[in-house]
Amino acid sequence: MSMPSSLPPRKGAAPPSLPLVGHVPAFLRDKLGFLRRTREQFGDTVRLMIGEPVWLINDPADVEHILVTNAYNYEKSPKLTSPRGRKLSGSGLHTATGTDHLPKRRRVQPLFHRSIVQGHARPIVRLTDERLSRWAVGAEIDLFDEMMGLTQQVLIRTLLGQDFDDPEGRFAAAVTTRREYIEYFFTSNLPLPEYLPLPIVWRYRRCVAYLHRIVQEEIDKRRQSGPPNQETHGHDMLSMLVASRDKEGRAMSDTEIRDEALTLTSTGYETIGAALSWTWHLLSLHPDIQAAVQRESTWMVADEIFDPGRVEAMTLTRMVFDEALRIFPPTWIFVRVA
Repeated sequence: MSMPSSLPPRKGAAPPSLPLVGHVPAFLRDKLGFLRRTREQFGDTVRLMIGEPVWLINDPADVEHILVTNAYNYEKSPKLTSPRGRKLSGSGLHTATGTDHLPKRRRVQPLFHRSIVQGHARPIVRLTDERLSRWAVGAEIDLFDEMMGLTQQVLIRTLLGQDFDDPEGRFAAAVTTRREYIEYFFTSNLPLPEYLPLPIVWRYRRCVAYLHRIVQEEIDKRRQSGPPNQETHGHDMLSMLVASRDKEGRAMSDTEIRDEALTLTSTGYETIGAALSWTWHLLSLHPDIQAAVQRESTWMVADEIFDPGRVEAMTLTRMVFDEALRIFPPTWIFVRVA
């Protein structure tokens, strides 16, 4: 979360706060900057006042304790799990907490099995090639926008299938609007931001109705194609959700499937697009590593036949990506309530 400080932190100290509002103004002005400076000056465990007592935790062992070994003692933020949060994000894995989380996690885990992910590899390469073909040599591009566009297209095709037709990009635009609204909702400092007469609120209401309709139509198509199996439903993620069964053999309801599908549209591409953008940024600062990664990727498709199995042998590329995630994690803060 922050770089090491040259001075030892002052144990038991905390940044100065204001009466009544505590650290809220400093936090809202620059969330990441405030937390970084706080960690550097006061250590890995600092008590803050952000509306209520809050502990800033940075030590990896403490983070593991909260997120892994003792996770059942800590719930997600009420802003996410409350009725207001579930109205926005549904009742799927994203908003599940406590004992409700593991069953829903197991329900979607098959979507990310290695063989399934490898089955998406060739369509991903095709979409990447299509985007690269639109880049002119020597032209300036907004790399972040390009990565977000690419990963969004990959998400849509792996979610709804390669035959999904979105010629005008309306589904993609609706996904973008929903993502922007979620960011507005969770970062707004105003009470009940969902009821304000703002353009983002009106756009969201229109786009979410459209997304619900399209996803329901795609669910209906899969339900009408016969008993659920890989031959009739395929390997796209929506088909797998329709075909999934829990330990008692129960299928998911249409609402449950829709909630999980819409969760994937908001969480399944943005972090990847950001991670790729930071990776290119870091490579641009290290031309020697960039050239080595390029040589490795050229070797992977040397015979013009893409083999997903070769990805495992791209050790340098994997190390570069892991290091980019370490230095610039797309998700740099988690909120848990004891």
